Amino acid sequence: MDEFVNNSNQAAQLSAEQVIAFGEEIVSLTHAGVPIEDNLAAFAKETPGRLGKLTAAVAARMRKGEPLEKIIEDRSLGFPRVFSATISAGAKANRLPAALESTTNCYRRIADLRGEVASAIAYPLVVIAFAWACFALMCRFIIPSLAVSFNDLNLVNSRVFVSLAFFGRYAVVWGIAIPAFFLALVFFIRRWASRLSGAGGAFSRLPGVSTVGSMQNNFKIAAFAENAGLLLENEVPLHEAITLAAQATGDRRLIVAAVKSAEALLQGRQDLLKRNSPFAFSPMLQWMLFADTQAGELHRSLKSAANMFFYRAERQSKVFRALLPAAFMVFAAGGVTLIYALILIMPYAAMLKALAGK
Repeated sequence: MDEFVNNSNQAAQLSAEQVIAFGEEIVSLTHAGVPIEDNLAAFAKETPGRLGKLTAAVAARMRKGEPLEKIIEDRSLGFPRVFSATISAGAKANRLPAALESTTNCYRRIADLRGEVASAIAYPLVVIAFAWACFALMCRFIIPSLAVSFNDLNLVNSRVFVSLAFFGRYAVVWGIAIPAFFLALVFFIRRWASRLSGAGGAFSRLPGVSTVGSMQNNFKIAAFAENAGLLLENEVPLHEAITLAAQATGDRRLIVAAVKSAEALLQGRQDLLKRNSPFAFSPMLQWMLFADTQAGELHRSLKSAANMFFYRAERQSKVFRALLPAAFMVFAAGGVTLIYALILIMPYAAMLKALAGK
């Protein structure tokens, strides 16, 4: 079972967009009833980059009589394990076109929601980066010029003004070093937070983190439930389905929990499943998966759960995108404007006061 954990970091895996493009092309050719290998080769010529080379290789192997599901199982091509396992299971059940279409739709849905989350975070980051760049440029060019003017007029500079003029000489250094430090800090905090047990750890209670953490958690649970339901629908065993679905989320904590649950299922140890509570962050999902492992409608229940968690993540994403930019405009942009005003107006007022006193 350790292979499922180790494979989560596998290199050269196709991106979600590449898997979607490949899957949609196969689905369209299947529905059209035309020879797949010839048209796939034509598609490869029109597609640049790695996807074009991979598609050409798949078309060449299909022309030699190799089945599509066997080609996709080749790990050297870089197809995700969930994708290849679903296609292979669909082929065994004589449901290859349906398996291809459902898998592609699943990847499309996950990619769309991931894009919404990224766009929700992008705008505030752009505002902060622009404000920081303006501050660094002001310290580098404007404030030193004003400090020289103060000295030429024999006026007394404020300590803040003198300090900013001094640090402005090294604005190129700290203007890049400080953002890089915070990016590294966020990276390590995210890695630390991902290792916390459960979604309700201390990190999730920090201001502003709980909303984003809840949105990401709902997204991961939805992706897990969607993939697990898809695999079970194509008659993949439960222990293998949950490990592959967990691997697709990229969350190491979820992968480890799924591997332990799969081992308990293979051993017939239902008591371990209940005692360890590997899916304690979602009690409903835990009950759904392990209350009755023989239930034939489990895949339908998982898809319904995926729809619910996707809806939660989409709703949180919409709220996040609507409120966060406004909050940053009020606090971040407003705060930066206030700092700029204090830095420039206070020395200027001191200059006028000094001139009036002469």
